[in-house]
Amino acid sequence: MGITSLLFIAFLSIVLIVYYCLPCRLRWVCLLLSSCVYAALAGDAILLIYPVASVFVTWICTGSMEKCREGDKTNSSKKCKKFLATALVANIGILVILKYLNLGVYLYNGLTDMLGVGVKPAPVLHFLAPVGLSFYTMSLLGYIFDVYYEIGKAEKNYFKLLLFGTYFPLMVSGPIIRYKDTGIRLCSDNRLKYDNITQGFIRIVWGYFKSLVISERLAICVAAVFDNYMECSAPLIVLGMCCFTLQLYTNFSGSMDIIMGVSKMFGIELPENFRQPFFSETVQEFWQRWHITLGGWLKDYVLYPVLRTDAFMNLSKRLKDKVGKKKAKQYTTFAALGILWFISGLWHGGAWKYIWGTGILQCLYIIVSELISPYFVKLEERLHINTKGRIIHVIRQIRTFILITIGFMFFNAASLRTGFNMLIRLFAGSGQMTVDSLGLASRDWFVLLVSLTILWIVSLIQRKKSVAERVMGLNIVIRWGIIMALILCVVILGNYGPGYSSAEFIYQGF
Repeated sequence: MGITSLLFIAFLSIVLIVYYCLPCRLRWVCLLLSSCVYAALAGDAILLIYPVASVFVTWICTGSMEKCREGDKTNSSKKCKKFLATALVANIGILVILKYLNLGVYLYNGLTDMLGVGVKPAPVLHFLAPVGLSFYTMSLLGYIFDVYYEIGKAEKNYFKLLLFGTYFPLMVSGPIIRYKDTGIRLCSDNRLKYDNITQGFIRIVWGYFKSLVISERLAICVAAVFDNYMECSAPLIVLGMCCFTLQLYTNFSGSMDIIMGVSKMFGIELPENFRQPFFSETVQEFWQRWHITLGGWLKDYVLYPVLRTDAFMNLSKRLKDKVGKKKAKQYTTFAALGILWFISGLWHGGAWKYIWGTGILQCLYIIVSELISPYFVKLEERLHINTKGRIIHVIRQIRTFILITIGFMFFNAASLRTGFNMLIRLFAGSGQMTVDSLGLASRDWFVLLVSLTILWIVSLIQRKKSVAERVMGLNIVIRWGIIMALILCVVILGNYGPGYSSAEFIYQGF
């Protein structure tokens, strides 16, 4: 059951009515039962056993950690570590088996293919995985660490923790939530408010606009280019690459808008996952604006803990004697960033195209930028370049877009080798395909141009204030006029072609 389907709209309507008809103290139960029903409708009902088991082990281990601290203080640390290890092994183990067991197979097949050995490729193993496996696993792991480090309290009610792990809007594409913030809100006495319902509805419709009007049209062009790149000229490949970056953004951020809007209707505030990423002037800034909850999770639970390990502390000391304190800190951070970005790439998928495109390559961008930045600063001072001018900001934004687009190209390529072949193809000259053969009529290109312009204007406005809040501040006639116009755009201009699948959000597989 995709979140852009009529079935989902009907499902949400029923849940909302039941939710607000129940007493406040029972509303979280409605969300839990609805999440179980959604999981069954969205996939195979038997797959619910995975999140149920993960949450159960997490609940037992985190509860035991708190009991250890209340009892014998001498052995509490060792016991807590045992429960921490058990919870981590259980959750990460399920994730690895269902999602990453093929990593070695992909490496072997990729190397034999690139070397042209001619060996028969190893068979890929297939497992049925629950929807949103990576998202709820990351949320549970964060909760486990918070309890272990006494940042948050352990939840005593198993079913409330189960709601945290299976809350149905998050099953599609996140965001990654923290129990000490969002988990508590899920079980709070959320009361019916007109503003919550209206703002949530506006955001849902805006998400549908981005997903159905923009992303689904871009998908047609992207598929034509990536499936036939050997027949495309360099400009067409560049067009396909740029279209995929925009498709990924409108698809992912569109799903986020729908999820945020749904939760807003229940009176639940979720952490924002995007903040106008294409206004970024560096790759590092881009990743602070794109998939914000994943970046925050990796920073708090990977980067900082790694830097505090004995191995990295000793590395910093050894480097300090050779290159000085400042350089030692920088190089040690680079090494930790390598681990962080490898995990980031691995999280996006168990294939090397993800590890390279959304992992290692992004890390190299950031490291190289840090190393050469001082030289560019000196050059700009020597040439008296006004770095605060609008033109310089736009040039930097374009540069960042190009670098990110190259990384995302690997994300969508059939394999790592295909990605490099597409880059080589950029210098190979002409091709047989033309813009007319990309599957979009002139009307579709016009709709895309206008829609992307609207998206850009809205993004500019959102830099200062939420558009939903601005719309809510307008006269009621104008407000609902805008909302109805947006609904008509989705209904009339939404792409519902033969290849359209309302269930397939790009990030749903994670």
